Amino acid sequence: MLASELITIIENGTGVPDKSVLIVIDDGYLDNYTIAFPVIQKYGIKVNISVVVSSSEVVDASHPIYPITQNHITQEQMREMEDTGLVEILSHSYNGHQFVNTGEAGDFEEAFYVTNMYLSDECRMETDAEYEARIRADIVQSKVTLEKWLSREVDTFVYPYGRFNDTLLRVLDEEGFRLAITTRGDENTIGELHPLKVNRYNVDYTDNLEEFKQKLG
Repeated sequence: MLASELITIIENGTGVPDKSVLIVIDDGYLDNYTIAFPVIQKYGIKVNISVVVSSSEVVDASHPIYPITQNHITQEQMREMEDTGLVEILSHSYNGHQFVNTGEAGDFEEAFYVTNMYLSDECRMETDAEYEARIRADIVQSKVTLEKWLSREVDTFVYPYGRFNDTLLRVLDEEGFRLAITTRGDENTIGELHPLKVNRYNVDYTDNLEEFKQKLG
């Protein structure tokens, strides 16, 4: 199912159709379009793709963060996939899929969205207000940019590294996000489910068919 369909189920308190699966592919790499999309079309599978928005911007070689964009899907490819009704594009941050410096020693040891970062130019830690302003700006930029590209509301967020805290939950709620997806491997029970803490089982290339079946079960 698509994330928008799960939002409707949660908010209306209706039952989940039998054998429903919410598939989310993270990061928005180009192979989502070149490899996954033909399979999606062939079998009529509904799939959600969470994108790190800055990676998909059309930029020139002088871009200070992502000078090369060929490894990620473009906004045109996003629209093409969404037009089939089988794919939904979700926010995976604007440029928040990274670790930040949390100490004077310069170690990058915590995720962008869940920690106060060390401001090396000022030799101090970020205040709580500065931390909140930083993550809010990234979230808003991801939402505004995707909404411009897709011409629709974007209200689902996928946590980078699956990490979140109370401040991030509040900011997402205040900025109009109705669903957010973690990487916590656990079941979801409609009626008890927090819409900004949706559990998800991770499936990667090391999983064999039996392990995959167990996660589906």
